[in-house]
Amino acid sequence: ESDKYRNDKTITKQNFPGVLALGSNLNLSPIFNNSGLVGYWKFDEGSGTTANDSSGNNNNGTLTNGPTWTTGKVGSALSFDGVNDYVDCGNDAILNITDALTVEAWVKFNYLDYTGNTGKLLGIGGKGLPDSASPHYGWWFSYDNRSNGKSFPYTCFGNSAGGPAGGGNNFGGSAYYYTFSTDIWYHIAFTITPTEAKLFINGAKYGPTKSISNLQLSDTSRNLIIGRLSNNPYYFQGLIDDVRIYNRALSAAEIQAIYNATK
Repeated sequence: ESDKYRNDKTITKQNFPGVLALGSNLNLSPIFNNSGLVGYWKFDEGSGTTANDSSGNNNNGTLTNGPTWTTGKVGSALSFDGVNDYVDCGNDAILNITDALTVEAWVKFNYLDYTGNTGKLLGIGGKGLPDSASPHYGWWFSYDNRSNGKSFPYTCFGNSAGGPAGGGNNFGGSAYYYTFSTDIWYHIAFTITPTEAKLFINGAKYGPTKSISNLQLSDTSRNLIIGRLSNNPYYFQGLIDDVRIYNRALSAAEIQAIYNATK
């Protein structure tokens, strides 16, 4: 049966012009485009108190209050206790993004509570205080399970007109409810432009596209933090790995490609 599709023709550069050239090198394009990558923390050091920035922009993070190294989704990762530890990646000008943004990470929750209002807001990372303090600039990337057993990736963005929860610039509400489980890796990402924001879970778009107004992404007064939101109470409890930040909105295909390459 295998001979049914057999073809004895020899493959040469003559009968496949432009495909093969004897002695030439193959240059393969990457499966996703890293243009606009301003920060990339693989957390593959495995020891020490520095998380190197693999984007080439030198936004190295300082481990604060003892997050611990452990086995990750890809290589090693950092484990956060949910009490007081985080990574401080500084406040370089390249991190003060104004127009479009993509943030993505692999996360594994060690704590979830769906029994009532006793849950926690778990901060994956952020730069600024778009929710809780005037002038409500910057962005938050977090997970909220405080709403009577319902939960969602609570992520909000600054609004130059002010107001809590990004003045409406957020992924809150029932349209984004998602039930995570402990001890399972999830790839979570968002993209935002001045007009819209999109949420992605495990490589696929999740929930409706969110309309955005008066976007104010840049908060030049605050450092980029991983493992905590920019104000103290909201620490992550679990593992974080492979955090990437872009100064553009990646396409759905690019996010899917990164998920596929690292899952």
